[in-house]
Amino acid sequence: MTSRPPRLGIVVVSLGLLAAVIVAPDRRASSASFTGLGHLAGDFFGVCVGSPKCSFANAVSADGKVVVGFSTSAAGKQAFLWQSGVMTGLGDLPGGSFASEARGVSADGSVVVGIGTPATAPAGGPFQAFRWKSGVMTNLGGLPGLPGQPPLASQAFAVSADGNVVVGGGQAATGGNEAFRWTQAGGMVGLGDLFTLYGPNSTARAVSSDGSVVAGQGYSTTGIEAFRWTQASGMAGLGRLPGATVSSAYGISADGLVVVGTSPVGTDHAFRWTQTTGMVAITGPPVIQSLARAASGNGSVVVGYSYVGPVDTDAFIWDAVHGLRRVKDVLVNDFGLTLTGWKLTEATGISSDGLTVVGNGTDPSGNAEAWIADLSGATPALASLVSADADEHGVRLQWFAPGAAFAGVYRRTMDRDWAMVASIPVDGGRVAYEDRLVEAGRRYGYRIGITGATGEEFFGEAWVTIPGAAALSLEGLRPNPGDRDLLVSFSLSSAGPAVVELVDLTGRVVVRRDVDAGQGSHVIRLEDGRSVAPGVYILRLTQDGRSVTRMASVVH
Repeated sequence: MTSRPPRLGIVVVSLGLLAAVIVAPDRRASSASFTGLGHLAGDFFGVCVGSPKCSFANAVSADGKVVVGFSTSAAGKQAFLWQSGVMTGLGDLPGGSFASEARGVSADGSVVVGIGTPATAPAGGPFQAFRWKSGVMTNLGGLPGLPGQPPLASQAFAVSADGNVVVGGGQAATGGNEAFRWTQAGGMVGLGDLFTLYGPNSTARAVSSDGSVVAGQGYSTTGIEAFRWTQASGMAGLGRLPGATVSSAYGISADGLVVVGTSPVGTDHAFRWTQTTGMVAITGPPVIQSLARAASGNGSVVVGYSYVGPVDTDAFIWDAVHGLRRVKDVLVNDFGLTLTGWKLTEATGISSDGLTVVGNGTDPSGNAEAWIADLSGATPALASLVSADADEHGVRLQWFAPGAAFAGVYRRTMDRDWAMVASIPVDGGRVAYEDRLVEAGRRYGYRIGITGATGEEFFGEAWVTIPGAAALSLEGLRPNPGDRDLLVSFSLSSAGPAVVELVDLTGRVVVRRDVDAGQGSHVIRLEDGRSVAPGVYILRLTQDGRSVTRMASVVH
């Protein structure tokens, strides 16, 4: 395990005309770590490509403590459960040739589901779904068959938080594959398909925390399509990205309101779906293909993989503020961890709080090996301001608050203290607020409050001036000096395009941001301060041939 001790950072707090410099622990690096999970004892050829040993992680428990997948072992391919540094083999279904794989795990890690090899080979494949609890692996059987038909093949992909609802896909009696939902009371029940003229062709791959919402892929009148199933309304197609002919769902948020997956088209493949936005591409650097495998509890953080070459893939992590990033870059650049010799090829699971990611890669010895990364204290866990805009009609603000259910919006003026003006549900990590009760020429401050175990904390403070006669002006960095997020406050005199630049003292443009924000006051995130060298800079705003400047400092 590679870890990094906490370091001290500098926080600058503006107090009227004074500035107080406070030394505080840097939460970005409080306890981040990366651990290879190793392999079960014994080598076995035929499971891995060109190697006698390998391990693959498929899921992590909601609390981030238990990882499940499969590994080579002396007996063959074997499902495993990893916890507290120890990998334990789960065995296989009784009889038959030995081969098992764990695919899903309950919230506390006590129930594991996957596939095993039964004594009697089922029709449609060698495997059947299993449910493991307290050391006992139970065969869940298959979907109901026709009279005289042998047992049907099945595979389990996911399980509810309490371990009592299992979803997957199985051979249908009439041929094809059918998504199923299994419960202790009702057994394995088929969920049908989006279109069933020639029989079902669907698979369930994810389930909400309470087991009431299922996501996967089915076959509609226009081809393969991601679906979302509820007990109330049955199976509904989620559509596809514009121009795509296929979509498949692989992950779902705890409440079932966010679905992630893939819909190949151009360089946009991975998607995130909500009822409000529909299917939206998860964009990033140009790639050949990408796939979203899992989402955090509230759906604000997504993990998966992207092809960066014909056969080369990179594990990615995405959130609304930082966009799509390579997991290895986050661990090395944000936390200073050393991953020499490791290649992280895919991220397959994420904890409910979005701070534990599991996946697969190639270790320094060249073997395929599962891994777990602890991002405790990572920036995605901190609430932050995304944007603040003001015009003669009012103020519009957005914050990013992953992990929170509700956020209180607070406002103050130069002559009145902070007061809560709204309590807003957090939708996919986003908090949006519009204030129309403002007066031209007045200055207003806004922030959000989030209540946790230690009480309410405040984040993302922004100040805007309601324009009267519009004028081009640049307030500068907020705060100044800037550290983690370089936020720039300014006003535009017209709706025309503008440019914000950070220039060093030699005249070199270090950061440039094109702005098309409209007339009025705005706050934008210019850059992550950690990517800019500490020092003194000139901040320059240009619009309609006019420029205004301010001095700016960056500290780490």
